[in-house]
Amino acid sequence: MVAVNFSLERPADASPAVDDSDTAKNAKAEADGKNQQSFLAAVKRADAELNLAHFNEAKELYREAFAIGKKCGANRPDLAVVLSNIAMIEKLNFHYEEAQNCLFDALPLAGDDETLAALIHTRLSSVLRARGNVEGALDHAKSSLEMRRKLNPNGALVAESLNNVAVLSLDAKDSKAAIDYCDQGLALLRSSGKQGSAEEAAVMGTKAAALVQENKYDAAIELLTSCVSNQEKAFGADSPKLAITLNNLAMAISKTGRYKESEPYLKRALKLAEASKPPDIAGAADASANLAAIYAHLGDRASADAHFKKSIEYCKAINYRNLPDIKEQYDRFLAGDGDAEKPTQ
Repeated sequence: MVAVNFSLERPADASPAVDDSDTAKNAKAEADGKNQQSFLAAVKRADAELNLAHFNEAKELYREAFAIGKKCGANRPDLAVVLSNIAMIEKLNFHYEEAQNCLFDALPLAGDDETLAALIHTRLSSVLRARGNVEGALDHAKSSLEMRRKLNPNGALVAESLNNVAVLSLDAKDSKAAIDYCDQGLALLRSSGKQGSAEEAAVMGTKAAALVQENKYDAAIELLTSCVSNQEKAFGADSPKLAITLNNLAMAISKTGRYKESEPYLKRALKLAEASKPPDIAGAADASANLAAIYAHLGDRASADAHFKKSIEYCKAINYRNLPDIKEQYDRFLAGDGDAEKPTQ
Protein backbone atom coordinates (compact mmCIF):
# COMPACT_ATOMS: atom_id res chain seq x y z
CA MET A 1 0.00 0.00 0.00
CA VAL A 2 1.32 3.37 -0.97
CA ALA A 3 1.59 5.81 1.92
CA VAL A 4 -0.15 9.15 1.42
CA ASN A 5 1.28 12.29 2.98
CA PHE A 6 -1.42 14.88 3.89
CA SER A 7 -0.12 18.41 3.55
CA LEU A 8 -1.27 21.15 5.93
CA GLU A 9 -0.94 23.64 3.10
CA ARG A 10 -3.99 24.30 0.92
CA PRO A 11 -3.82 24.90 -2.83
CA ALA A 12 -3.89 28.54 -3.77
CA ASP A 13 -7.22 28.22 -5.54
CA ALA A 14 -8.97 26.42 -2.67
CA SER A 15 -11.73 28.07 -0.65
CA PRO A 16 -10.62 29.76 2.61
CA ALA A 17 -10.66 27.63 5.70
CA VAL A 18 -13.83 28.03 7.81
CA ASP A 19 -13.36 28.37 11.57
CA ASP A 20 -16.17 26.37 13.14
CA SER A 21 -16.10 28.57 16.23
CA ASP A 22 -16.65 31.71 14.11
CA THR A 23 -19.54 30.04 12.31
CA ALA A 24 -21.15 29.21 15.64
CA LYS A 25 -20.65 32.76 16.89
CA ASN A 26 -22.19 34.21 13.74
CA ALA A 27 -25.14 31.87 13.98
CA LYS A 28 -25.68 32.77 17.63
CA ALA A 29 -25.44 36.49 16.88
CA GLU A 30 -28.01 36.11 14.12
CA ALA A 31 -30.31 34.12 16.40
CA ASP A 32 -29.90 36.68 19.20
CA GLY A 33 -30.70 39.46 16.76
CA LYS A 34 -33.93 37.73 15.76
CA ASN A 35 -34.77 37.09 19.41
CA GLN A 36 -34.10 40.76 20.22
CA GLN A 37 -36.56 41.75 17.50
CA SER A 38 -39.07 39.23 18.89
CA PHE A 39 -38.52 40.67 22.39
CA LEU A 40 -39.18 44.23 21.25
CA ALA A 41 -42.21 43.14 19.23
CA ALA A 42 -43.68 41.30 22.23
CA VAL A 43 -43.11 44.32 24.47
CA LYS A 44 -44.78 46.57 21.90
CA ARG A 45 -47.82 44.28 21.70
CA ALA A 46 -47.99 44.08 25.50
CA ASP A 47 -47.82 47.86 25.82
CA ALA A 48 -50.68 48.18 23.34
CA GLU A 49 -52.86 45.73 25.29
CA LEU A 50 -52.02 47.51 28.55
CA ASN A 51 -53.06 50.85 27.07
CA LEU A 52 -56.38 49.26 26.12
CA ALA A 53 -56.78 47.98 29.71
CA HIS A 54 -56.59 44.37 28.47
CA PHE A 55 -54.59 43.42 31.55
CA ASN A 56 -54.49 39.63 31.31
CA GLU A 57 -53.51 39.72 27.64
CA ALA A 58 -50.82 42.29 28.42
CA LYS A 59 -49.45 40.18 31.28
CA GLU A 60 -49.05 37.10 29.10
CA LEU A 61 -47.27 39.12 26.41
CA TYR A 62 -44.95 40.71 28.98
CA ARG A 63 -44.12 37.25 30.32
CA GLU A 64 -43.39 36.05 26.79
CA ALA A 65 -41.21 39.09 26.19
CA PHE A 66 -39.31 38.53 29.44
CA ALA A 67 -38.55 34.91 28.55
CA ILE A 68 -37.31 35.93 25.09
CA GLY A 69 -35.32 38.82 26.53
CA LYS A 70 -33.53 36.63 29.06
CA LYS A 71 -32.65 34.15 26.34
CA CYS A 72 -31.18 36.73 23.97
CA GLY A 73 -29.47 38.85 26.63
CA ALA A 74 -31.69 41.93 26.39
CA ASN A 75 -30.65 45.03 28.33
CA ARG A 76 -31.21 44.50 32.05
CA PRO A 77 -33.16 47.76 32.50
CA ASP A 78 -35.50 46.71 29.67
CA LEU A 79 -36.13 43.46 31.51
CA ALA A 80 -36.70 45.43 34.71
CA VAL A 81 -39.39 47.51 32.98
CA VAL A 82 -41.15 44.35 31.79
CA LEU A 83 -41.13 42.85 35.29
CA SER A 84 -42.33 46.12 36.78
CA ASN A 85 -45.27 46.22 34.37
CA ILE A 86 -46.16 42.62 35.19
CA ALA A 87 -46.09 43.57 38.86
CA MET A 88 -48.54 46.42 38.37
CA ILE A 89 -50.96 44.14 36.53
CA GLU A 90 -50.68 41.62 39.37
CA LYS A 91 -51.45 44.45 41.82
CA LEU A 92 -54.52 45.43 39.80
CA ASN A 93 -55.66 41.81 40.14
CA PHE A 94 -54.94 41.99 43.91
CA HIS A 95 -52.12 39.44 43.62
CA TYR A 96 -49.93 41.41 45.98
CA GLU A 97 -47.36 38.75 46.78
CA GLU A 98 -46.73 38.06 43.08
CA ALA A 99 -46.43 41.80 42.44
CA GLN A 100 -43.96 42.19 45.29
CA ASN A 101 -41.80 39.32 44.03
CA CYS A 102 -41.68 40.75 40.50
CA LEU A 103 -40.59 44.14 41.80
CA PHE A 104 -37.91 42.71 44.06
CA ASP A 105 -36.58 40.85 41.00
CA ALA A 106 -36.78 44.01 38.89
CA LEU A 107 -34.93 46.33 41.27
CA PRO A 108 -31.39 44.92 40.81
CA LEU A 109 -31.92 44.80 37.03
CA ALA A 110 -32.41 48.59 36.98
CA GLY A 111 -28.68 48.99 37.66
CA ASP A 112 -27.49 52.59 37.37
CA ASP A 113 -30.77 53.79 35.84
CA GLU A 114 -31.91 55.79 38.87
CA THR A 115 -35.06 57.08 37.14
CA LEU A 116 -36.20 53.49 36.66
CA ALA A 117 -35.03 52.44 40.13
CA ALA A 118 -37.03 55.30 41.69
CA LEU A 119 -40.15 54.15 39.83
CA ILE A 120 -39.66 50.57 41.04
CA HIS A 121 -39.17 51.78 44.63
CA THR A 122 -42.43 53.75 44.30
CA ARG A 123 -44.29 50.71 43.00
CA LEU A 124 -42.82 48.50 45.71
CA SER A 125 -43.99 51.02 48.27
CA SER A 126 -47.52 50.85 46.87
CA VAL A 127 -47.59 47.04 46.91
CA LEU A 128 -46.14 46.77 50.41
CA ARG A 129 -48.73 49.26 51.67
CA ALA A 130 -51.47 47.13 50.12
CA ARG A 131 -50.04 44.15 52.03
CA GLY A 132 -50.13 46.10 55.30
CA ASN A 133 -46.35 46.54 55.57
CA VAL A 134 -46.36 50.28 56.30
CA GLU A 135 -42.77 50.38 57.57
CA GLY A 136 -41.40 48.67 54.46
CA ALA A 137 -43.57 50.83 52.22
CA LEU A 138 -42.28 53.99 53.90
CA ASP A 139 -38.66 52.91 53.45
CA HIS A 140 -39.12 52.39 49.71
CA ALA A 141 -41.06 55.64 49.33
CA LYS A 142 -38.21 57.52 50.99
CA SER A 143 -35.66 55.79 48.72
CA SER A 144 -37.64 56.93 45.69
CA LEU A 145 -37.84 60.48 47.07
CA GLU A 146 -34.07 60.60 47.64
CA MET A 147 -33.33 59.42 44.08
CA ARG A 148 -35.79 61.81 42.48
CA ARG A 149 -34.44 64.76 44.45
CA LYS A 150 -30.95 63.89 43.25
CA LEU A 151 -32.08 63.67 39.62
CA ASN A 152 -34.25 66.80 39.53
CA PRO A 153 -34.86 68.62 42.84
CA ASN A 154 -37.70 70.72 41.44
CA GLY A 155 -39.35 68.05 39.30
CA ALA A 156 -42.99 67.04 39.50
CA LEU A 157 -41.95 63.50 40.46
CA VAL A 158 -40.38 64.89 43.64
CA ALA A 159 -43.78 66.31 44.59
CA GLU A 160 -45.34 62.92 43.87
CA SER A 161 -42.81 61.20 46.13
CA LEU A 162 -43.31 63.80 48.88
CA ASN A 163 -47.02 63.04 48.79
CA ASN A 164 -46.39 59.28 48.87
CA VAL A 165 -44.18 59.65 51.96
CA ALA A 166 -46.82 61.89 53.55
CA VAL A 167 -49.56 59.30 52.97
CA LEU A 168 -47.43 56.59 54.55
CA SER A 169 -46.54 58.88 57.45
CA LEU A 170 -50.29 59.20 58.02
CA ASP A 171 -50.61 55.40 58.00
CA ALA A 172 -47.88 55.36 60.64
CA LYS A 173 -49.94 57.89 62.68
CA ASP A 174 -47.28 60.59 62.28
CA SER A 175 -49.50 63.50 61.22
CA LYS A 176 -46.86 66.17 61.90
CA ALA A 177 -44.40 64.51 59.51
CA ALA A 178 -47.20 64.11 56.96
CA ILE A 179 -48.06 67.81 57.10
CA ASP A 180 -44.38 68.74 56.72
CA TYR A 181 -43.99 66.56 53.61
CA CYS A 182 -47.24 67.97 52.20
CA ASP A 183 -46.10 71.55 52.75
CA GLN A 184 -42.84 70.78 50.94
CA GLY A 185 -44.79 69.30 48.05
CA LEU A 186 -47.22 72.21 47.84
CA ALA A 187 -44.37 74.75 47.89
CA LEU A 188 -42.61 72.89 45.07
CA LEU A 189 -45.76 72.64 42.93
CA ARG A 190 -46.70 76.28 43.41
CA SER A 191 -43.18 77.47 42.63
CA SER A 192 -43.48 75.48 39.40
CA GLY A 193 -46.72 77.22 38.41
CA LYS A 194 -48.95 74.22 39.19
CA GLN A 195 -51.53 76.00 41.33
CA GLY A 196 -54.92 74.38 40.80
CA SER A 197 -53.36 71.30 39.21
CA ALA A 198 -54.33 67.68 39.81
CA GLU A 199 -51.00 67.18 41.56
CA GLU A 200 -51.72 70.05 43.96
CA ALA A 201 -55.18 68.62 44.67
CA ALA A 202 -53.67 65.26 45.63
CA VAL A 203 -51.25 66.82 48.12
CA MET A 204 -53.98 69.05 49.54
CA GLY A 205 -56.10 65.96 50.11
CA THR A 206 -53.30 64.25 52.02
CA LYS A 207 -52.68 67.34 54.15
CA ALA A 208 -56.38 67.53 54.95
CA ALA A 209 -56.37 63.91 56.11
CA ALA A 210 -53.45 64.79 58.40
CA LEU A 211 -55.41 67.74 59.78
CA VAL A 212 -58.32 65.39 60.52
CA GLN A 213 -55.88 63.14 62.37
CA GLU A 214 -54.94 66.20 64.46
CA ASN A 215 -58.64 67.00 65.10
CA LYS A 216 -58.42 70.23 63.08
CA TYR A 217 -61.70 69.54 61.32
CA ASP A 218 -62.66 73.00 60.10
CA ALA A 219 -59.27 73.52 58.46
CA ALA A 220 -59.52 70.06 56.89
CA ILE A 221 -63.04 70.70 55.54
CA GLU A 222 -61.95 73.98 53.97
CA LEU A 223 -58.94 72.35 52.33
CA LEU A 224 -60.89 69.31 51.10
CA THR A 225 -63.69 71.43 49.67
CA SER A 226 -61.10 73.36 47.66
CA CYS A 227 -59.49 70.07 46.68
CA VAL A 228 -62.77 68.66 45.31
CA SER A 229 -63.25 71.80 43.25
CA ASN A 230 -59.73 71.55 41.81
CA GLN A 231 -60.11 67.86 40.99
CA GLU A 232 -63.47 68.43 39.28
CA LYS A 233 -61.83 71.04 37.07
CA ALA A 234 -58.87 68.77 36.34
CA PHE A 235 -60.68 65.44 35.80
CA GLY A 236 -64.41 66.12 35.56
CA ALA A 237 -67.13 65.66 38.17
CA ASP A 238 -67.56 61.95 37.38
CA SER A 239 -63.91 60.97 37.62
CA PRO A 240 -63.12 58.06 40.00
CA LYS A 241 -60.08 60.09 41.05
CA LEU A 242 -62.40 62.18 43.24
CA ALA A 243 -63.52 59.20 45.34
CA ILE A 244 -60.81 59.38 48.00
CA THR A 245 -61.15 63.15 48.42
CA LEU A 246 -64.94 62.91 48.71
CA ASN A 247 -64.58 60.14 51.28
CA ASN A 248 -62.13 62.23 53.32
CA LEU A 249 -64.36 65.30 53.10
CA ALA A 250 -67.32 63.28 54.36
CA MET A 251 -65.22 61.96 57.24
CA ALA A 252 -64.12 65.44 58.25
CA ILE A 253 -67.72 66.69 58.20
CA SER A 254 -68.95 63.70 60.21
CA LYS A 255 -66.33 64.42 62.89
CA THR A 256 -68.22 67.65 63.61
CA GLY A 257 -71.46 65.70 64.11
CA ARG A 258 -73.04 66.76 60.79
CA TYR A 259 -73.80 63.19 59.74
CA LYS A 260 -76.63 63.92 57.31
CA GLU A 261 -74.46 66.46 55.51
CA SER A 262 -71.70 63.89 55.04
CA GLU A 263 -73.98 61.22 53.54
CA PRO A 264 -74.16 62.49 49.92
CA TYR A 265 -70.38 62.83 49.71
CA LEU A 266 -69.93 59.21 50.79
CA LYS A 267 -72.62 57.95 48.41
CA ARG A 268 -70.87 59.78 45.59
CA ALA A 269 -67.48 58.40 46.65
CA LEU A 270 -68.86 54.85 46.68
CA LYS A 271 -70.45 55.25 43.25
CA LEU A 272 -67.22 56.59 41.74
CA ALA A 273 -65.06 53.87 43.30
CA GLU A 274 -67.37 51.16 41.98
CA ALA A 275 -67.48 52.76 38.52
CA SER A 276 -63.69 52.93 38.21
CA LYS A 277 -62.10 50.65 35.59
CA PRO A 278 -60.95 48.40 37.12
CA PRO A 279 -63.19 48.98 40.16
CA ASP A 280 -61.46 50.55 43.16
CA ILE A 281 -62.43 47.75 45.55
CA ALA A 282 -60.46 49.16 48.48
CA GLY A 283 -62.01 52.60 48.02
CA ALA A 284 -65.47 51.06 47.77
CA ALA A 285 -64.86 49.06 50.94
CA ASP A 286 -63.85 52.19 52.87
CA ALA A 287 -66.76 54.26 51.55
CA SER A 288 -69.24 51.47 52.35
CA ALA A 289 -67.92 51.10 55.90
CA ASN A 290 -68.08 54.85 56.47
CA LEU A 291 -71.62 55.01 55.04
CA ALA A 292 -72.59 52.21 57.41
CA ALA A 293 -71.25 54.22 60.34
CA ILE A 294 -73.15 57.32 59.20
CA TYR A 295 -76.41 55.37 58.89
CA ALA A 296 -75.85 53.92 62.36
CA HIS A 297 -75.55 57.45 63.75
CA LEU A 298 -78.72 58.46 61.89
CA GLY A 299 -80.62 55.49 63.34
CA ASP A 300 -81.06 53.70 60.00
CA ARG A 301 -79.91 50.28 61.16
CA ALA A 302 -81.08 48.43 58.04
CA SER A 303 -78.95 50.62 55.75
CA ALA A 304 -76.04 50.45 58.18
CA ASP A 305 -76.19 46.64 58.25
CA ALA A 306 -76.36 46.42 54.44
CA HIS A 307 -73.35 48.68 53.98
CA PHE A 308 -71.28 46.89 56.62
CA LYS A 309 -71.95 43.61 54.80
CA LYS A 310 -71.07 45.14 51.43
CA SER A 311 -67.83 46.54 52.83
CA ILE A 312 -66.83 43.19 54.32
CA GLU A 313 -67.51 41.40 51.03
CA TYR A 314 -65.33 43.91 49.20
CA CYS A 315 -62.57 43.44 51.78
CA LYS A 316 -62.68 39.66 51.44
CA ALA A 317 -62.49 39.90 47.65
CA ILE A 318 -59.05 41.52 47.79
CA ASN A 319 -57.83 40.42 51.22
CA TYR A 320 -57.91 44.10 52.18
CA ARG A 321 -55.79 45.14 55.15
CA ASN A 322 -58.73 47.03 56.73
CA LEU A 323 -60.89 43.89 56.99
CA PRO A 324 -60.17 43.15 60.69
CA ASP A 325 -61.01 46.73 61.72
CA ILE A 326 -64.24 46.81 59.70
CA LYS A 327 -65.35 43.40 61.03
CA GLU A 328 -64.67 44.58 64.57
CA GLN A 329 -66.66 47.74 63.89
CA TYR A 330 -69.56 45.65 62.52
CA ASP A 331 -69.49 43.34 65.55
CA ARG A 332 -69.74 46.36 67.85
CA PHE A 333 -72.63 47.66 65.77
CA LEU A 334 -74.47 44.32 66.08
CA ALA A 335 -73.85 44.37 69.82
CA GLY A 336 -75.36 47.86 70.07
CA ASP A 337 -72.04 49.51 71.00
CA GLY A 338 -72.19 53.23 70.21
CA ASP A 339 -68.45 53.33 69.48
CA ALA A 340 -69.12 51.16 66.45
CA GLU A 341 -70.86 54.10 64.82
CA LYS A 342 -67.71 56.19 64.38
CA PRO A 343 -66.59 56.55 60.76
CA THR A 344 -63.19 54.98 60.23
CA GLN A 345 -60.28 56.52 58.36
